[in-house]
Amino acid sequence: MEAKSQYQVLADYYIKHGDPGNALMIYKKIAELDPNSINVHVKLADLHSQAGQTGEALKEYDRVGRMLLKRGMLDEAVQVFKKALKIDAKNVELVESLVTALIEAKDFNNAQHIVETALESNKNSPKLLAMWARILIAKGDINSAKSALENAMKADPNEPATREALAELYLKQNNLDKALEMIAFLVDKALSRGERGTAVDLLNRVLRIDSGHIPTLERLVATYTRLNEETNILASMNSLAEAHIAKGRYQQAAAVLEKLIQREPQNAQHRNKLQFVKSQMGGAEAPPPRGQPAAPPPSMEIEEPIPTMESLEEESISLEIDSSPDELDLSGFTSAPPPPTHLAPAVEIAADEQAAEGGDDLDFITEHLTEAEVFAKYGLAEKATEHLRAIIDRAPKHLAAHEKLYRILLDEGDVEGARNAATQYVGLLEEKRDTDAIAVVKNEFSSRGQSLAVGAPTKRPKTMERPAPAPAAATPDEEFSLELEEPAAEIPLP
Repeated sequence: MEAKSQYQVLADYYIKHGDPGNALMIYKKIAELDPNSINVHVKLADLHSQAGQTGEALKEYDRVGRMLLKRGMLDEAVQVFKKALKIDAKNVELVESLVTALIEAKDFNNAQHIVETALESNKNSPKLLAMWARILIAKGDINSAKSALENAMKADPNEPATREALAELYLKQNNLDKALEMIAFLVDKALSRGERGTAVDLLNRVLRIDSGHIPTLERLVATYTRLNEETNILASMNSLAEAHIAKGRYQQAAAVLEKLIQREPQNAQHRNKLQFVKSQMGGAEAPPPRGQPAAPPPSMEIEEPIPTMESLEEESISLEIDSSPDELDLSGFTSAPPPPTHLAPAVEIAADEQAAEGGDDLDFITEHLTEAEVFAKYGLAEKATEHLRAIIDRAPKHLAAHEKLYRILLDEGDVEGARNAATQYVGLLEEKRDTDAIAVVKNEFSSRGQSLAVGAPTKRPKTMERPAPAPAAATPDEEFSLELEEPAAEIPLP
């Protein structure tokens, strides 16, 4: 940059002639032109220090250290932070930056020593206690970490560092409810600052351990609703409904599915799931409730609506219906069945429209779909996928089986298998022109850092997707030196 070069010449002139004040002013202008130059910020730290502006010098040290961390230069970053701490050993922000670098370098002993030294002069600092606890967690000393964090919470229950460390501890203990309790506060803070990515990532920390943790999924739905991200709202609500179903919470699942239908009235999958859920809540086709004392099992006969029953007296009802067949109005059997109350057609419960149209073995599909749900619930992904593939072999257009298959494979980390399954599923959705469902599938992959190539709609001869831009050429690492008021040998850098 021509302007930067001219400013550099001018700054060097001021330094050579013993005018650090004007040199500092010029270097600030250079920093505005090239904010990512480590050399510039090193020089700013030096000039601030010469001018007696300790606070500003420490900010520049911290900035340089963080820039080095981003470049993966851990040793150099540690040296910078240590240099800064010699100026102000009680600066908690600098200690935090240094400890973060040491933890990342897995130098737990040095990190612990630095924090304990800082705690000697500031025993009740919530941030320092949280840092100390993070080190103990990394070293596996959970009990000591918990004790430190409890003390930190008493000192300041609203300190984000304490809550984040406690959340980390609870996650290691698999206490997801308590972890969410800590994280929820951080999510609200992040959203209030407009940090959408931070808020979602915090919730995903819990879901990476248990993708079906219902309170976290409910919070994720609320977060996406607050952000007004419709596609993510639908995807998270669908995950929430699946989690309720997997845990046998059919009433809650039905409530979520009804809201999904209100948002996506054209989506047949939501209606099919809702019918299945309602059948589990109690109906002629529903299997016996598990572990719940219920009314006597229903009769094996289908309770068809018989309008003329109202005209019969109770004492005249008998099984000998052939004696007066003319009294029965059977017109209901000649047209479509009435909307189900306790009774729902097995076709709608056990399979989707494609399976019904193909005349597939619905008992086979229902049995395998139910078993797949059970296997998936208890972490037996391989068994679950076997049953889902069996359904697809029998009913190639069974949407629910395709959807569950790709989701299970994706959760298990089989990205290539999930991509293949999702591609087949998307092909079926394209036939139905269900663009919203296709968007949900693509979002499921993108939210996990994966991609899914989706073919163009059948009526369009050319795809509307633009090719991904070529990756930007990597900029070679800047060569710099760190002359921080002491000989450069203390911080050897390339």
